[in-house]
Amino acid sequence: MSYSLRGPAAAKTGDWRDVVRKGFDSFDAQVGTTSADKSESCEAKIWYRQKRKWTHITGATGHGAGHAEMHALSQFITNICSNKVSKFRALQDEVENKSGVRVECESKPCCVYCSAILGLLGITPKDKDTKKSPDRMGSTQWGMTSSLRSFVSDVSDYPEAILAMIDGRV
Repeated sequence: MSYSLRGPAAAKTGDWRDVVRKGFDSFDAQVGTTSADKSESCEAKIWYRQKRKWTHITGATGHGAGHAEMHALSQFITNICSNKVSKFRALQDEVENKSGVRVECESKPCCVYCSAILGLLGITPKDKDTKKSPDRMGSTQWGMTSSLRSFVSDVSDYPEAILAMIDGRV
């Protein structure tokens, strides 16, 4: 499933929905169906290579950052990258021809907003079992911590004000 942007003027400014569309389309996961499991609980892992060995950080729903993907990503950006874009880019470049930073979320598809943020950062699915959904998921508050929002802005060149609008619309 794909979304189309309204034109080049929407590239780095404009409507928050265009940012979500761009990020969602950039996240290289297959579209999956919403899980039959109606629980709000989910676990996600951000995988990265450290000293030539794969390791991960695990996030869970409802631990200060809403969705599990945002919880794992916030921990990764803070604890592994020290909020430094240069460290993140170095980890991204760790694996030839594929992102060195990957996400695993197999119990449920990543919601439209998590998929958008992962796509804006160039994070790829760990494997084909990680899917994305064009839908919002559940009633769990979606959001980014302020440090994550600032980091995504630095990496993607989208203003924090537009990224904050995504938070406000959910």
